[in-house]
Formats: sequence, C-alpha cells, structure tokens
Amino acid sequence: MDMSTDRPTLLRPGAITLEDLTEVLGEKPEIDPTLLGKKMEDGFIPKAPGMKYRHYAPKAEMVLFCSLEEKESEEKESKKKELEDKTSEKKEI
Repeated sequence: MDMSTDRPTLLRPGAITLEDLTEVLGEKPEIDPTLLGKKMEDGFIPKAPGMKYRHYAPKAEMVLFCSLEEKESEEKESKKKELEDKTSEKKEI
C-alpha cells in the first residue's frame, strides 16, 4: 500500500483482499496503474519494486536438485497415495 498520497493506493495484490482494505480504510483504495496493465514503456514508473523489472521473471532453464532421502520419501508418498486411491475406489464399488 502507498499511503503517501491523498488516497491510499494498492501497489501489489496480496493476502489481504481489496474488500478488507476498503473496510479498514473506510474507502476503496486506488489501484496502481501497473495492476491495470499500464507499462513502463508508456512512460509510467511503478512504485512497487516487484512490478518494475523483468529480472523478476527470467526466461531461463531451472534445474532442481534433491537428496536421495527426499526422492525416496517422495516415492513412498506417491505409492501411499496410489494405494489410498485404489482403496477408496474399491469402497465406492
């Protein structure tokens, strides 16, 4: 939220809803033009850091690594879920 202007402005969406903010503030806050599609190319500079630069959304391959213990644990969970799904299917019949 930007509270530095006459009317509060929502800079980035989050866990607190617009309705919640409106209730607490007593008025509906302005919506930052960035959220409405206005681009920096149009000469507008967003106030919220996470809305400014493309490095927040890189176009690069990402590789995730996990330990053998994590992999084995995931495989056990997957097998357990499969068994539970089969068991619930039999109960439905």
